Amino acid sequence: WADFADLNENGRYEPGQGEYPHVILEGNARIPDQVLWLVFNDLGGEHNNTNGNPLGVEVQLTAFAFFCGENELMNHTLFNSYKVINQGAQSYENVYMGHWMDPDLGCFSDDYFGNDPARNTVYVYNQDAVDGQFGDLCPLDILTYGQNPPVQAVTFLNHPLAYSVYYLNGAVFNNPAMVDPETPQEYYNYLTGRWRDGTPFTQGGTGYNPVSTDQVSISFPDHPAHPAGWSMYTEDLPNSDWRVVSSVQIDSLFPGKQERLEIAYSFHRDQDSNHVQTVNLMAAQVDQMLSDIGAGDLLCSQVSQYCQDDCVWPGDLNTDGIVDQFDLLSLGVALDASGPMRNGLANWQGHFAEPFEADFPDGINFKHADANGDGTVDTDDRILIERHFLYRHDGYMPESNFPLGDEIRIRLQNNGAMLGTHSNFFLDIRANLALEGIAGLAFTLQYDTAIFGSVQLSVQNPFAEENAFSLENNGMDGHYAFMLDNHITGQIPADQRIAFGLLQVKPGIDAGDLPDSTVIHLENLLAIDELGNPVDIGYLPLVLYKEVTSSLSSDQAGEEELYAFPNPTTGMIHLRLPQTGEIRVSLFDLHGRELRAEIISGNELPAMDLSRYGEGFYLLQLRTAEKVYTERLLLAK
Repeated sequence: WADFADLNENGRYEPGQGEYPHVILEGNARIPDQVLWLVFNDLGGEHNNTNGNPLGVEVQLTAFAFFCGENELMNHTLFNSYKVINQGAQSYENVYMGHWMDPDLGCFSDDYFGNDPARNTVYVYNQDAVDGQFGDLCPLDILTYGQNPPVQAVTFLNHPLAYSVYYLNGAVFNNPAMVDPETPQEYYNYLTGRWRDGTPFTQGGTGYNPVSTDQVSISFPDHPAHPAGWSMYTEDLPNSDWRVVSSVQIDSLFPGKQERLEIAYSFHRDQDSNHVQTVNLMAAQVDQMLSDIGAGDLLCSQVSQYCQDDCVWPGDLNTDGIVDQFDLLSLGVALDASGPMRNGLANWQGHFAEPFEADFPDGINFKHADANGDGTVDTDDRILIERHFLYRHDGYMPESNFPLGDEIRIRLQNNGAMLGTHSNFFLDIRANLALEGIAGLAFTLQYDTAIFGSVQLSVQNPFAEENAFSLENNGMDGHYAFMLDNHITGQIPADQRIAFGLLQVKPGIDAGDLPDSTVIHLENLLAIDELGNPVDIGYLPLVLYKEVTSSLSSDQAGEEELYAFPNPTTGMIHLRLPQTGEIRVSLFDLHGRELRAEIISGNELPAMDLSRYGEGFYLLQLRTAEKVYTERLLLAK
């Protein structure tokens, strides 16, 4: 079981009695700010890597970290505590516990590793002063640290290093003696300072020299700046894919015996020090960490506070209970704001946070825009919007608004596409009018999911000659947002494309099962200015029919075409019909539901009473033998 404060010493975890989880570090109980616990054993499946027999060993891993606002080193150190238990009936002698590492420090192709035996530390550093294979660029578009990269250290806290060696990726290196192990004996060889073929590691070069008698247990133990020392740097070893195996010896492991292995992962960087000089920083900071731990003082005075009200849910910047594209607008408004750091946690739960000085126009504090809790609102906080996209919490109350207007329109790129005869509908969303005073825009493309599968919107920057940003995964299932990043408003010119995408009819839908029409909307369309105030805009929906349609607005209708008046209306409308003969007149709501239908003669001047319907927008459709006409109506009582 996981470690806990057993206040009454009865061996049972009883939170009702005030008992609580803690961790053990160098024999002292600690209360970390974040802790994960998991258990695994070697009896649960085939040993496909080692091809060895099960030992009946259970491993309980506790991973934990501390929030230390005043101690940057401890704030960036992770701890793993392994409790190893022999749950079998067999005793084992000459037991070695190994730590395997495939280090990728930024770019994977220019890493070196070294050992610091005096500190029981293995560390990874860069081959040169710039992280990257081609300058600061790395294959596969891997992000790099660029100039003066850091050092990552792994320190064994409660056992001395017995061996620390390496081997090479067999997929890229062809010496069979120096590559991945495949048998139990070959694994044991690496655990005990020997190459795959049993040759001992020796001083100098790569460490593989079958004729040398200068055996070593720790490879590359010298500082890379030591010109006469043995390090990857002084040996100028070529780029490769190193795998590091470091081991400790625990002698015997008899049935029921427990052993702990405690490891610290620390991060070290000085922007003014190069890759070799930073090894000095690593050594000094590891010394400080070991001193603090040994003295029982982690220098972490701040204790995480439980949040009850106005909690920060990382990614829900506008506090509406869901992480979505609208949070990007809040990020743009609060960009560059600063305030108190949080507890260093960014997992999906409500976190306590001290308020920032500024608020959004609706009174929400800017602290919610600091998604990662580092005390600054910047584009890094967008990562939490993307990571927690569409996550919800208890405060979520779904809303669906359809603000109709003439500012934005949805149209088809493949004009004339019809339900039943077409399966692909290429949507083109554009500004219908010039839009002024806008800093951000967001909406959700709303469509009938019984007819269409998911849509991927291709997002464009609609702001002319201004820098703007969107979400990396923005556009999936029609989620759209764009925001200027410079605290100004911009102009979206008339006919400027905002987004486009493909809407596809689901496979297997029979044409006879399709409705006569369906409507595409911009749900919850929202535009804001640079301060976060809403800007009044609306959209013209797109209606898809089973036949070729002609979409007319009142100012487009001619004398011989459909014209409904008055529009807006308080209830009664009159129709000017496009032609003589029988015409089917239908009234639809904006979800495409037919509310009423009747057949009238084209030589009449009919009236329709809509007073029994609620206020809002409706679509009027007239269907003749040759064409279908539609018009948008506003009922305002």
